[in-house]
Amino acid sequence: MDINTFIINKPLSGSMMKKDGDIAFRVKDFKDPKLTATSETEDAVDALGTPIMRFDRSKKVEFSATKANLDLGLVAARGGNAKRAATVGAPVIVPKWEEFTVASTATTITLAQTPYAEGTADPVPFIWSTTDANPVGTRYTLDDTAASATEFTISGKTITLPTGRTTNVTFLVYYEYQATGAAGLGAVEVDYAADKYPAIGKFVLEVLGHDVCDPETEYLAYVIMPYAKLSCDIDVTLNATTTDDFKLSSMPPYCATSKSAFKIVIAE
Repeated sequence: MDINTFIINKPLSGSMMKKDGDIAFRVKDFKDPKLTATSETEDAVDALGTPIMRFDRSKKVEFSATKANLDLGLVAARGGNAKRAATVGAPVIVPKWEEFTVASTATTITLAQTPYAEGTADPVPFIWSTTDANPVGTRYTLDDTAASATEFTISGKTITLPTGRTTNVTFLVYYEYQATGAAGLGAVEVDYAADKYPAIGKFVLEVLGHDVCDPETEYLAYVIMPYAKLSCDIDVTLNATTTDDFKLSSMPPYCATSKSAFKIVIAE
């Protein structure tokens, strides 16, 4: 086997490996993978500015691609964290909006989840009336003893509504609850931290293709960046056609004897 001209069919996957061998992120279903190598030079010139010799000074290698849809693992990696699924020991705090349209005679409503607040804070300090014309109407305040015309009480999931209503009212309730990973309480969290950054790791791009002289045989090609740094930049439009551009830069160790920026390996 001695391939020289390689025809690329499509990329299959891109994986970032941590120093300890764990996977920082792995992406599929991406397009326009691009490997870019640029260099900087310095010219020696005479007194008139005529070039005499050109010296190579540095090289810069980057890989970029566009991920279809929003990949939470990729977002988390750029935020310096890992994607986290809720568990009993490490719950995810989930915000929740609920609306209840109730008759004037109704006295209580029952929330879907048990409200949670850290420390001594009230889990549901306020509720509001809402209409199509006025999304945030009258505000009602939590009272620890009894409901009144301007106050409500709460016990567990049950809210005792303000009194004195003469018409149907739609109440808007905002609260947070703990997702523990149990049935109906699953959640995934991605924390893009302002003070954490991706670590350098090995990036391996897997590509499917053919030898130009053998269209019937498929080969796997690997583009390997032994020391890659993922860019923290994120710029996505949150809609049905969302795409996510991501970029990695080659960062070989300054003091290493081998400064491989990238390798291309094609396997039979």
